[in-house]
Amino acid sequence: METHRKARNEAWLRCNDLVVCSCEAAYRRAVRQRVRPSDSVLELGCHEGVTTRLAQTLCGGAVVGVDSSEFTIGKARARWAGEAMSFARMDAFDAGAVRALFQRQAGAGKMPSVVLIDVSGSRAAGDVCELIGKYDRACRPRVIIVKAFKLYSLIVKAEGRLVGQSVRAPERGASARRVGNAALTVLVAAASFLLGGLRARRRST
Repeated sequence: METHRKARNEAWLRCNDLVVCSCEAAYRRAVRQRVRPSDSVLELGCHEGVTTRLAQTLCGGAVVGVDSSEFTIGKARARWAGEAMSFARMDAFDAGAVRALFQRQAGAGKMPSVVLIDVSGSRAAGDVCELIGKYDRACRPRVIIVKAFKLYSLIVKAEGRLVGQSVRAPERGASARRVGNAALTVLVAAASFLLGGLRARRRST
């Protein structure tokens, strides 16, 4: 019992399922596969709301999309006017404010059971990992689904290092990686891989 409790306390993620996707097709496929009728959904980086709308057709709870662009949010509101979901311009890195917004839409004390993250597929892996950690702690969702090619590539390389294999970066047509409870091990290895490369380049200059 003590060992089990210690492992739970040291786990980096509380969510049951973390899926990192390399491209838009894999991202939307993961949404179709994992969003349930009982879910409520928050999408960070909703753009014009296409994936937000997909999630809304699959679930019965509140659906909220946020994006940093007022122009894009305006297009999302116009495109999906009358649908049972809401859009707001917000900074995704302000997890407290975004959570408060979601609770105003869904009801006091309610949290999204699914968090979708699409803050530009080419966003730096460190930024995406920061968002994963923020929303895992702030919202405690059942599932986090991420579209981030750089993070996906880093995880693939890290997995290769863990098993002692040489793994090339995936092509952009590649699919998704379920990270789940192994997230801490894989991402720490990924960070080591990245920092090791940076140090090597600095020594050579």
